[in-house]
Amino acid sequence: MRTEEFDALLETLKKTAGALREEGISFLLGGGLACWVRGGPASDHDLDLMVKEEDADRALDVLARE
Repeated sequence: MRTEEFDALLETLKKTAGALREEGISFLLGGGLACWVRGGPASDHDLDLMVKEEDADRALDVLARE
C-alpha cells in the first residue's frame, strides 16, 4: 500500500537521481527503497544513495543546489 510519505520519497528519489545523473555522478540505490524495488515492503522514512568516495563532495554540492 502506498502512502503520501512513500510517494514523497519517490519524488525525492527522482529529483535526486536526475540531478546526480546530469552531473555524471554514478550512484547506487540502497536501503529500504532498494528492497522495495526488488519486491520488499515500501519504505517511507529515508533515501539511501551511495556514491564513490571520490565523488562524495561533488555529489553534496550538486544536491545542496537542488
